[in-house]
Amino acid sequence: MSKAPSTHSPLANWGAIILIALTVALITTGGLLTGAIQAGEHPSRLLHEAMSIVGSVVALIVVVLLYRYGGVQRRAGLWLLAVVIVQGAVGTPSWMENLKPFLPMVHAVLAPVFLGVAVWAAVVASASWESGPMPLKDAGWPSLRSLAVVVPVLLLIQIAFGAAFRHQAMGVMAHIAGALVVVLLVLLNGMFVTQQCPGHKALQPAAVTLMTVAFAQIVLGIGAITMRMMTNLFTPGIAAVTTAHVVNGALTYGASIWLSVQVRRNVTPKD
Repeated sequence: MSKAPSTHSPLANWGAIILIALTVALITTGGLLTGAIQAGEHPSRLLHEAMSIVGSVVALIVVVLLYRYGGVQRRAGLWLLAVVIVQGAVGTPSWMENLKPFLPMVHAVLAPVFLGVAVWAAVVASASWESGPMPLKDAGWPSLRSLAVVVPVLLLIQIAFGAAFRHQAMGVMAHIAGALVVVLLVLLNGMFVTQQCPGHKALQPAAVTLMTVAFAQIVLGIGAITMRMMTNLFTPGIAAVTTAHVVNGALTYGASIWLSVQVRRNVTPKD
């Protein structure tokens, strides 16, 4: 019997990892730019735009490397290509300036989506993915497979609330109320996985990572709100904490995608 073709692409895997790092850097510089603008400054966008170009080139290389494998690797690559195109169009400076605050909000929400797709690409191009799933039954309630869909969706909505607040399109209460619900669900999701799938090589690291960044997000969120309540001025300290909160929010979404991909692959539905 002939051996199944390899689905492991070291170049695509490393390219996706580099893309994740570039995306985190882009979200960081974007958050600092937004903070500087809100503080009444006129910062240069040169570094951010240069990093965007580099990120797009790396993403296109990953797309090409993944496409030739077919299956889930090709789907991840095509999603990555789609988000690159949409994010590039939405991020056009003249459009963002003329369509405030809607387009900057969309741009801010698409950045974590881009990070999530890059995480997906890194996972499916990894050597561990080629080794195959370690299947187990979905035993609890709510089911892990349903949480794998619900949690990333709710996180994205929560990110949208935060973007709307930062760009002064709505108040902060929706973001605070959403955080109470979403963080609880995220932590429960991680705990359910660790309890139901102890020692699982694919699920455990993803669940622990998700819970860790979720805890950090709670701390950063409380810090950002507290500092904003102390002064009406947008100080460098507030800009730093707010940007860290934005970046960690994107990392939380990326970690939820990592866990969701592994759950959908390794956890089989209940009988």
